[in-house]
Amino acid sequence: MRVGRFNAHAGDPPRSETVKFADLDLATSAGVESLYERIHRAAGRVCQDPAAIAPTILECTKDAENRAIGKVNVPMLTAFYQKKTGRYPLAVTARR
Repeated sequence: MRVGRFNAHAGDPPRSETVKFADLDLATSAGVESLYERIHRAAGRVCQDPAAIAPTILECTKDAENRAIGKVNVPMLTAFYQKKTGRYPLAVTARR
């Protein structure tokens, strides 16, 4: 699963990072919490921008986390995320 952000500046390529979680048991609270922490750290890394102000970095991190949690689409992870942040992840839908 990839954690990423939209372009920070026009012309910049989007930044992303792969978060691996095959080693985690997402049927357990420990596995879900570990995956959330990995996503959270990856979102922080892809959103770091020395030219940006702190509120912009925070919003980028929240957005990247939100989209990644939605992509994983695991109910226990979604519930953990909602409890921890009060936010609902973006629904990911596929088009044919």
